[in-house]
Amino acid sequence: MSAPLPIEHAASWYASSANASPERPSLSGEVSCDVCVVGAGFTGISAALHLAEQGLKVMVLEAARVGYGASGRNGGQIVNSYSRDMDVIEERFGAQTARALGDMAFEGNSIIRERIVRYGIDCDLREGNLFAACNTRQMKACASTRHCGSATAIPVSSCWKATPISVKSAPKAM
Repeated sequence: MSAPLPIEHAASWYASSANASPERPSLSGEVSCDVCVVGAGFTGISAALHLAEQGLKVMVLEAARVGYGASGRNGGQIVNSYSRDMDVIEERFGAQTARALGDMAFEGNSIIRERIVRYGIDCDLREGNLFAACNTRQMKACASTRHCGSATAIPVSSCWKATPISVKSAPKAM
């Protein structure tokens, strides 16, 4: 049986800008490990690293390439939020739950930054945030709250309303 052809990343910003990654051999024969992690996206790699740091022998299996799926197509931001603003979460689930979720987001982001330093990860990290309003309602909400939500109280120095743009075609990834 011939070796399978390597699966290339889908055309994306990640694929065109990522540091070179070595080819990884296919698994052959028997391998013994304490834990086998299936999937080499952010969650799988993070779990594998955490387990290895605890002294376990970890094997990661990936059908394509490291970061091949959604993990390699996300733009690389470290975001301190969820799909709903913290004030919406607080209103629906209460202040205690919103605070716990906010704390988890910040803890996760701290773990990422610590690992970047500890392992010397060359990822072009840039600190900063941008809060943009795309319509009048969002602009009013941004200007009135001046933070990411009452549960986290992140100060925002300025609010801007985004200028509408027309995109005729997206640039092609290299």
